[in-house]
Amino acid sequence: MNLNRFLYQLYRRIRHIVGLQKIKFTPQLDLNLSSGENIFVLGTPNHGNLGDSAIAFAQEEYIKKLFPTHKIYFIDETEYWRLKKSFKKELKVSDLLLFIGGGNMGSLYPYAEDLRRDVIKNFPNNKKIIFPQTIYFYDDFWGCFDKKRMEKLYNKDDNLFFFAREEYSYEIMKSMFASEKVHLVPDIVLSMKSLFPEDTERKGALLCFRADEERKLSADDEEYIYAKLSERIGNVDKTDTVVPFYYGVESSKQEVRKKLVQFSKAEVVVTDRLHGMVFAAITNTPCIALSNYNKKVSGVYNWISELSYVKYIDDISKFSEALESVLDKEKNHNQVFEKIQKDFLPLERVLEIK
Repeated sequence: MNLNRFLYQLYRRIRHIVGLQKIKFTPQLDLNLSSGENIFVLGTPNHGNLGDSAIAFAQEEYIKKLFPTHKIYFIDETEYWRLKKSFKKELKVSDLLLFIGGGNMGSLYPYAEDLRRDVIKNFPNNKKIIFPQTIYFYDDFWGCFDKKRMEKLYNKDDNLFFFAREEYSYEIMKSMFASEKVHLVPDIVLSMKSLFPEDTERKGALLCFRADEERKLSADDEEYIYAKLSERIGNVDKTDTVVPFYYGVESSKQEVRKKLVQFSKAEVVVTDRLHGMVFAAITNTPCIALSNYNKKVSGVYNWISELSYVKYIDDISKFSEALESVLDKEKNHNQVFEKIQKDFLPLERVLEIK
């Protein structure tokens, strides 16, 4: 293993532990729970990633349909530690604990992992469900360490259920946990299709590319894509599914809605972001999705691969052909999304088990 990489990961983890300890020693808050049935969505985003905000939004809407009389509480990964004493005091065994979906299982996001670990340790008798996730471990000492630690703790909990959002994560989870507790369903944002309007007037192309460690696209490839779109479409704008602020749950919902409207007005979207592709799919927007480093884009694409207007490519040489394909084909979203809603049935069944 590369020594510099090892030391960087060690530094990153020490920094995380120090930051977490600071949070734990901040003044505690009170939950003030309702007397009825409660559902907690744990680990919700407190940052500007609109893909994560859309997951929280979609998870809320999905839960409301199944449990219209329950009170739903959102607790982000920082709030949890300030609410923990009250949580332990007031939580009922009948209260349902739902971990936020997304791509934060494994080595990449220690705050999310620490929250899950703490909840599993402290609330063994409550039913707990991990909403559709991508799981990823570094291929090194730290990845092996994270994986073994997760297996040891998670397998002790008889009330914990796992949902993967693509085959790659599904196979990893089945190899780590009891297979009857592991299920495969789509990314939860795909359940939001019915919330958004049909086509609007479209003009121009939209680029939505990552600028973080998950990026695989080179600068030369981005220039090539820009040139091809300028030649074929004309006007090309750039956007992202990350905003530089977070002002709470309701504000983040509005930002998600605004981003979906922006996507719905584009003639075509080109993206390497998973939820860039998903936003295009649920707004009927022609889209070319590019690969990233951890297979989550290609994995989730399998759920929507029958959409005529969305195309995934892992080789930039296929770009021109893919562009003509998504622009020229008649849209077939109604049939595809009818099927996708049925793909969520395993999640619905587990949620409704007493």
